[in-house]
Amino acid sequence: MATLQSLFNLTGTITGQSDSVSISVNPVLTIGAPSVTSGGITTTAASGGTNQEVIGTADADCYLYVRNTGTSGGGTGTGQIDVVTVDGTKTFGNLKVGDFGFFPIKTGIGVSLKYSTAVTNVEYAIFTRP
Repeated sequence: MATLQSLFNLTGTITGQSDSVSISVNPVLTIGAPSVTSGGITTTAASGGTNQEVIGTADADCYLYVRNTGTSGGGTGTGQIDVVTVDGTKTFGNLKVGDFGFFPIKTGIGVSLKYSTAVTNVEYAIFTRP
């Protein structure tokens, strides 16, 4: 077993709100073998978009990290991606350039990334949960 230290921090003020935002989550995540699978893809345009599988039907619970890095990987461009179930029936995320998501994925569910508005680059990592 291995562990990952995580930190998610949101702070700031919102126009029209009297209270500032202050959310901080810092859990230690336990991961199993294989501990990480990672890669990068470029979304492709096709009629209605093309699903690019990153997790087949998961044989174990896992965490999925996904980040839309833009057309050159430097945070530019307009391409969006949809995060969808591998069969394409459910969309559970939409990432604009610079956005990221961290999703716990249940055994038996697969995940694909789908071209939404323009070609873009994506980085991802999959961490198996014990």
